[in-house]
Amino acid sequence: MHYWNEPAGIAASALFECVVRIRREDEQDNDTYAMERLSISTEIMEAVERGVDSGWGGIELRFGIGANLAIVEGLYEGWLEQHISRLLPSTDGPTATTEWRAFWSGYFWNPRVYDSFLVTLRPYYEQLVSLVYSEIGLFEGDNASTNRLIEHIAVGRIRELDGFGTDGLLGVVTANATDDVLADLVGFFRHELDAARKRSDAQWLNRVWNAFNEYWIRRTREFRSPDFPEHFLEEASAFIGCTSFSPVSLREMVVQITTSVRFADRTLDFEELIEWLIPMVSDDAKIVLEVADAIANRLTAPDTFSFVPRNYRKLIETLHQVHDSSIEPRLVLVVDRLLHQRQFDLRDAILD
Repeated sequence: MHYWNEPAGIAASALFECVVRIRREDEQDNDTYAMERLSISTEIMEAVERGVDSGWGGIELRFGIGANLAIVEGLYEGWLEQHISRLLPSTDGPTATTEWRAFWSGYFWNPRVYDSFLVTLRPYYEQLVSLVYSEIGLFEGDNASTNRLIEHIAVGRIRELDGFGTDGLLGVVTANATDDVLADLVGFFRHELDAARKRSDAQWLNRVWNAFNEYWIRRTREFRSPDFPEHFLEEASAFIGCTSFSPVSLREMVVQITTSVRFADRTLDFEELIEWLIPMVSDDAKIVLEVADAIANRLTAPDTFSFVPRNYRKLIETLHQVHDSSIEPRLVLVVDRLLHQRQFDLRDAILD
């Protein structure tokens, strides 16, 4: 990171390293929290204050404040709230863009996300989204900070903090971010769902799913709007990758799935979705066929590679073996549609 590698950055890093060492010494001496606050040297805090007020220490110190905010706040509770208007000045100022970039880049450099910071910074997150996705391009060339911004907003929603939902910051992101960034947002939700499942943490899995599903429902409604352009999206493909984590029935989310299939990027092969669907045929063949039909429509779209997923035949065979006369006509139509793509091996899947 440039801010740390330059001489001024090394000096700023050393400044906060002193803070860390003082704190460790306090902890070893078993001092109380109040004693820890008193132990930090006056000179260090005066330097930090000058960095906030007058820009002393340059962008390196401002980056350092962001990266070490938890340390400062831990010693001086309420420090961020008291200094936030000076730490992130009005964006109309001549140096504001540089100051914002330095602070936020440092702040996102820290891998931990604190609820108290999310709450205090919430109005500034909204301004930050505008700066990032306007022609200013605040994080241009800094994909790590862009991704962390999206992750912080997702975390705020998962933790059910006010102002982070689809009617708040998630909605602001949706209105401004590009398709690849929104796909990364869905990817973050998937990562959290997967982690919760591996830990067998049902409570966290449900919390993440509720946040994710609220967002997916919102995007489904937007995709289906008459004004939404008919084009294919990485984000839609990313949604499909999350279906297997669902704690609700297929029937409850069929509109979301079929809509995402319709807009899915052409490189998605649907095999994971199909594998998830096959065991559900015996319980709800009609709904499974509805998704299978949507997949067939997507596979026969003009821009799609001419192939059928390897397990699609198994899905068709499983549907046929149900022997439900009410689904057979639609099942034949699905297969006939794929025959036009020279998928001749599917026809015998529904012939006795």
